[in-house]
Amino acid sequence: MALEGLDHCAIRTTRLEQTRSFYVDGLGLEVGPRPPLSLPGYWLYAGGQAVVHLMEIGSHYEADVFGQSVTDQRGAEGPGVDHLAFRVSGLAAMRERLSALAIPYQELSMSAADLHQVFAVDPNGVIAELNFKASAEGV
Repeated sequence: MALEGLDHCAIRTTRLEQTRSFYVDGLGLEVGPRPPLSLPGYWLYAGGQAVVHLMEIGSHYEADVFGQSVTDQRGAEGPGVDHLAFRVSGLAAMRERLSALAIPYQELSMSAADLHQVFAVDPNGVIAELNFKASAEGV
């Protein structure tokens, strides 16, 4: 199991278009492809890599992948960092490591993106999203 690099950060916002404009118009990121998701948002790219994910919160985003409301999870609803995502290899070893440390986690597969994800929450309520190439991991 190896963390290979930071994949992206995700920002929760009630001002989706203004936030997109800040990162695109102000900082020079580009809006790019995004898988079909149930909540409004954008994936913003730098150098061909989606580095910032914007997620509109409200009626579209009331709970995280663990089913906890934003208020229950983080103590205050509103904009902020939702999760950090890492590119990772070694799915079996990661499962063993998390289990050995009694760290709860959830898994999600997105076959259209050849992606298998493992989610765990840090002590501050920030979600760590671990992204594995599904075909390389045999899932």
